[in-house]
Amino acid sequence: MHGTRVSAGLDRALIDAANARRVGNPEVALQRLERLSERLETGPITPHGQRVALLHEQGLCYLDLSAADQARRAFSRALGAAGADWPVADPSRAALALLELMCGRAERAQARLAGRGSDRQATLLSLARLSLSHGQTKQTHAALDAAAHAPGGSRDIHPPISALRALTHLWEGDQERCGALADGVSESGEPFWLLVRVLRQRAAWVSTGKSRHLILALSAAEELEFMTSDGRARHLRPLALSQLAVLASLTGDMERSSQLAQDALRALRPLSIPEWPREALVRDLAFVFRATGDDESHRMAVSHLEGPQTSEWAERLRWVTGPRSRDALRPAGLGTGDSSGLEGLGIELVGNQDSPQGALLRGLMTRLGAHGARWWQSKRLVAASGSGCTLDGHKGVPIRLSDNEAIELIGSSKENICAIDHETLRTLAAAAHELSRNQDKIEALCEELDAAKARRDSAVRALERARRGPVAVVTGGTFPTVAGSSPMIRAVLDRLGLLASSSGPVLIEGLTGSGRRHLARALHGALGGVLGQCPMLDMKVVPKDGMREALLGLEDEANGGVFVASSAEEMPPDVVSWLLNRIEEGQLTGRLVLTLEITTSGPIAERLRTELAHGRVVVPALEDRVEDLPDILDKLAFQLGLTPELIDTCARKALARQRWPEQIRTLKRQLSAAMVRAAGGVIREEHLADHEETETSSRMEQSLDAGYHDAIRGFRRDLLRHALTVSDGNRTQAAKLLGVQRTYFMRLIRDLGADDIRPTA
Repeated sequence: MHGTRVSAGLDRALIDAANARRVGNPEVALQRLERLSERLETGPITPHGQRVALLHEQGLCYLDLSAADQARRAFSRALGAAGADWPVADPSRAALALLELMCGRAERAQARLAGRGSDRQATLLSLARLSLSHGQTKQTHAALDAAAHAPGGSRDIHPPISALRALTHLWEGDQERCGALADGVSESGEPFWLLVRVLRQRAAWVSTGKSRHLILALSAAEELEFMTSDGRARHLRPLALSQLAVLASLTGDMERSSQLAQDALRALRPLSIPEWPREALVRDLAFVFRATGDDESHRMAVSHLEGPQTSEWAERLRWVTGPRSRDALRPAGLGTGDSSGLEGLGIELVGNQDSPQGALLRGLMTRLGAHGARWWQSKRLVAASGSGCTLDGHKGVPIRLSDNEAIELIGSSKENICAIDHETLRTLAAAAHELSRNQDKIEALCEELDAAKARRDSAVRALERARRGPVAVVTGGTFPTVAGSSPMIRAVLDRLGLLASSSGPVLIEGLTGSGRRHLARALHGALGGVLGQCPMLDMKVVPKDGMREALLGLEDEANGGVFVASSAEEMPPDVVSWLLNRIEEGQLTGRLVLTLEITTSGPIAERLRTELAHGRVVVPALEDRVEDLPDILDKLAFQLGLTPELIDTCARKALARQRWPEQIRTLKRQLSAAMVRAAGGVIREEHLADHEETETSSRMEQSLDAGYHDAIRGFRRDLLRHALTVSDGNRTQAAKLLGVQRTYFMRLIRDLGADDIRPTA
C-alpha cells in the first residue's frame, strides 16, 4: 500500500513538472524534477517506467531551453533506463533523433531511428520530419500515413500529423491540398498550425501578388508572435519574430520590420525546427536587413550560418519567398543591378503568365529592395504590387519606359534603380504586355468554349428528356461515371435515380464483373459522396464469425452516407437475419447497398430478393448491351491512362466480336494487357491475343497437382502477401484492407505457419 502511494505521488509530481514546462516555465519544471530525482535516489525502488519518464521530462525541459548537450544526456539516460522495453523507450529515442536533426546532424538522427521500435508513432513522426528536412516529400507522406495508425505518440515534441502533412503539401507547391487541410482540420491555438497559416498565405502572395494574402499572413504572424511572447512554444519565438519582420517590410513598415528583425536575431537559438531550419530563418532576416540597408546586422545574421550553404533550401523557399531568398545572403546594400538579373526575371515572366505585369513588378521589387510598385500607362494604372498600406499615400522613384509609360518603385533607392539596365527593362515590359494580351485572348477563347459546352450539355439533356419521357423528371440525379446509352442501361439508371430519392437499402444484382460495384459508387456520388471514397467491403474475404463486426465498422466509416457490402450471397443466414432486422427497425445510420450474383439461388438469395424487392436493380450483361461497348472502351481507356484514339477501329471491332465470360472486368483486363503489348503506342488487333485462358488453365493444372487443401492454403498465403504488399508491409492496414481485425490477421498468419510472409518486392 505504501509503495502504491509513493508511485501515485511520483506520478503527480511528474504531471506538475510537465504542466510547468508546457506553460512556459521549463526552469521551474527542472527544479521540481531535480528534487524528485533526489527523492528517487534515497527512496524505495521505483518502477523503471517512472524513472524513464523523469529523465525524458528533464530532456524536454533542456530542449525548451536550447541546452542541447544536457538534453542529449537526459534522453540518453532515459534510453538506458528503459533497456529493451521499446514502448517505454520510444518517446526518448524519437526525441533524441529529433534533437540530432535540430543540431544539423541528419546522419546521427537516421541512425537513432533504425532498429527495433521503428513502427511506433513517435519514431515514425521523427522519421517524417527527417525526410521533410531533406525535401523527400514522398517518404514524408509514407511515414505520416504509417504514423496515423501506429501505437504510442506524444504532442510534447511533435506537431499534429495533419499540420505536418499540410506543410509537406506546401513544400511540394500544392497550395490547394495544404489549404484544404488547414481549413478543414486545423486546431485554433496550436502554434504549428499558425506557422502553416503564415507560410500558406506567404505562398499565395508570391504566386498571385494579391495584397489580401499579405494582410492575412501578417495577422497570423502577429498571433503566433503573441502566443510565443509569454514563454510558451519558445522554440518558435525567433521564427515568429522573423516572419513578422519580413511581412512588415513587405507592407512598407520598415522601422517596425528592422526592430522585429533585431529582436529575432537576439532570440535566435542554437536549435531550430527541421520544417523551418536556421538557414530559412537567417535568409528572412538577411532579406530584411538588406531592405533596410543595415550592413552590420546583415553580416551578423549571415554569420549564424555554419559551413558552406547549399542551394537546397534556397530552391525550396521559392514557394513562400519568391526569388528574393536567392540573393538574401549577399552583402547588404547591393542590388543585382545588372542585365543578367533582369534576364533571369524574363525567365520567371515566361513561367508565370497568369499575371505578367504583376510578375514583373514583384520581380523588380525583390531585386531592387522595394516594398511596393505601380505601373502607369497614359495615366492609367496597369498593375500594382504591394499591400494597401504600402501604396496609399506613398510616392516612389519612377522608371520611365516611354513618353506615356512608367514604373514607380516605392522604398527602393535611386542608386539601385539607376544601376539596372533600362533597355532590358523596356524589352521585358513589352514582353509582359504581349503575354497579357495573349492571356486575354486565351481567357476569351476558354469562355467561348465553356459557353459552347454548356449549350451542348443543355441540348443533350433536352434530347434525353424527350427520348425517355416523364420518368426523366424524377430520376433523382445523373450518373456521369456510368458509360452507355442503350435502352437497357438507361432503364437501370432510371431505376437507380428513382431509388436515389428514397432512403431504403438497395440491392444490385448482376453477373460477376458486370459493373455492380461501379453502379454502387455512382449512387454514392449522386448522393453527395466523394468519388473514389465509397466505403465498400467484399464479404468473400470476411470470416463468417467476423461479418457483423465488419458491417458495423463499415457503417461507422460511412458516417451516415452510402456503404456497400458486395457478394451478399456469402453471408450466412444468421447475419442476413440480423441485417434485415436492423433494416426493418430503422437502426441503420446510412444508406446500405448490397450486391448479389444474379445466378445465385437458395434461401439466402431468395430472402434478400424478397425483402429488398422495392430497392432491387438488375444490371444487364455486357452481351445484352453491345451498343454500349464504344462508350465503355473510352471510359476504360481513361482509367488506364490512355486516350480513346489509341484504340484503333479494327481492335474495337475485334473486341465487339468477342464473348466476355466475366463481363466488363475481363474487358478491362484484356485492354490493360493489350496496352502493355502495344508499348504505349496504338492498340491494334494483333495486341489483343488472349493469353488469359492459357494462364488460367495453367494455374488450374497446378492446383489439381497440389490437391484441394494445399491449393486453398496457397491461395490464402498469396492473399495475405498481396494485402501486405498493397499496405507497404503495415499489418494493421493489411488487416483493414481484408476487413478483419489485426489480431485475426495475425492468427491467420500463425495458423498457416506463414510467419515468413513478407510483402512482394
